Amino acid sequence: MTKRQIPMPSQRLFKLNIPQGWNTSKDHLSGRVLASEEPPFGLSWGDLNEEMIFVTSSRCSLAIDLGWYPDYPPDGQFRIEVVDTDDLVATYAKPLREFATRSVWAAKQKIEEWMEELHAIQAERNAAPNAGPAANAAAAGKVIPTSKPL
Repeated sequence: MTKRQIPMPSQRLFKLNIPQGWNTSKDHLSGRVLASEEPPFGLSWGDLNEEMIFVTSSRCSLAIDLGWYPDYPPDGQFRIEVVDTDDLVATYAKPLREFATRSVWAAKQKIEEWMEELHAIQAERNAAPNAGPAANAAAAGKVIPTSKPL
């Protein structure tokens, strides 16, 4: 008996799932139908730039930024960075977390994963406000350590 191959849809709608506590100030992908798994994903190369998605936490000064680096070329890749909106220059130079991929779906998954994880860390820190100076600084959004490698 041979396995029947189920064809993958040739077009998929990109929709970023934004959990409570996060706000989108820029999203040039959600609502777009992506017609390919390969860059430029059925979009034009002009759609792939450094300013694609920017979400901010309403609980602290963290944001997640997604862009295609460098702007427009076929050999680029998505780069996702967690930055502190109170100190953008420093955290863009040395992001709190970063991830790179050529897969739009891996990028989407990573953004959604980080939003959930950072929300959980923030909620945990807020539940223990008297845990000491390091925890209070983290609760203020200045430092969000991760047990996972960056």
